[in-house]
Amino acid sequence: MIPFRYPYFSEYARKTDFVFRNGTCAMYDSTGKCGLINKRGDWMLPARYDYINKPVAGFRIFKDDGQFGVLGDSLKVLLPPCYDWIDILTTGFVVRGKDNSQQLIAYDGKTILNPLIYYTIEPLSYADGYDENGNEMQKQSEYMAYRVWNSYGLMDKNGHPVTRPLYSLIRALPNNLFYCDLENPEYSVVINNKGELVE
Repeated sequence: MIPFRYPYFSEYARKTDFVFRNGTCAMYDSTGKCGLINKRGDWMLPARYDYINKPVAGFRIFKDDGQFGVLGDSLKVLLPPCYDWIDILTTGFVVRGKDNSQQLIAYDGKTILNPLIYYTIEPLSYADGYDENGNEMQKQSEYMAYRVWNSYGLMDKNGHPVTRPLYSLIRALPNNLFYCDLENPEYSVVINNKGELVE
């Protein structure tokens, strides 16, 4: 059906399943770029991307220059390749930007359904003196740490983010101050409840 005209790459990052879905199959050209062919072997989408994933709900995640985007069912770019990670859900696309923040975008590629997607919320408390037995007492902060991947951001009691998820650890201090470990470069800062740098 299709003659031997396509190169085979053994590298894991370039492996494809060679299965046609929705009438097209991901394929590489001689330069190592990925596109989509039809069952006659014609390019339906010219090979210009690093990788194209199998379709999910009619959409395909693709990778270009180290960033991810989404192709629609017409094989047009729906979300440009400017995200560090994308997942396709039944409600839309969860995208993660360069600042580690995540949001939910509708299938139209424009409407933001949820500006902040996070995994967990962790209460923050700080040392507040000692009891009569000499045990350290903890006082609950009005702020919380929310987690996106392995990074944390500061959130107020109403669920509004104070900072983006920039920190590897957040600890509460008295007087609405927070001790935060940065991932890169590796050092720590103290911020206030507005997310402003104190020291």
